[in-house]
Amino acid sequence: LNNVMLVEGNVAVAEDVAQLPDNHFDLIYSDRGPNMNHNLIGKLKQGGFYLQALMQGGLQLRDILGRRPFTHHAYRNVPDRILAAMANLDIRPISIREIFYDAFFRDVDHLAAYLSQVEAIVSDWRVGYTNPYDPDRDLPALKLYARYNTTPEGIRLLQHQIFFVGYKTIIHYYPIDGKDSTSKNS
Repeated sequence: LNNVMLVEGNVAVAEDVAQLPDNHFDLIYSDRGPNMNHNLIGKLKQGGFYLQALMQGGLQLRDILGRRPFTHHAYRNVPDRILAAMANLDIRPISIREIFYDAFFRDVDHLAAYLSQVEAIVSDWRVGYTNPYDPDRDLPALKLYARYNTTPEGIRLLQHQIFFVGYKTIIHYYPIDGKDSTSKNS
């Protein structure tokens, strides 16, 4: 494709986002976050599309490994919270899809290797809290999890992904928002 420019970066770093041109991009895709934010929204053209994939997989492992979410409702109503954040940034939702599936691991070592590579499974990085998998501390609990979740296919880990699609537009919350302020009837 000769009419495509791909830019990869971390939208959580304001300095990196500031270097991008304003009102330039037709599409912004975020894989697992961070969510769309004020730094990034100005880079998306009016009518441009925003796609976000969030992975909520392995939540049951957080309890087993002693890493409860920071609040009791941290993972409830995720779509509602993302939709509200999108609306505040003038992103109108087009589609939300939730997919649940099972991932299987050969043995405890295979699952431990996965947890070591994908920090977001056991750490709450969105609030600046990192507590990566530590074999010395976590292996006994992981073995207990494996004991109760082993199937003929392997150690079962429930995965949950949510996909959001929206486009940037001015959202009128009240009828008066859409009226021309210079009109005699306003």
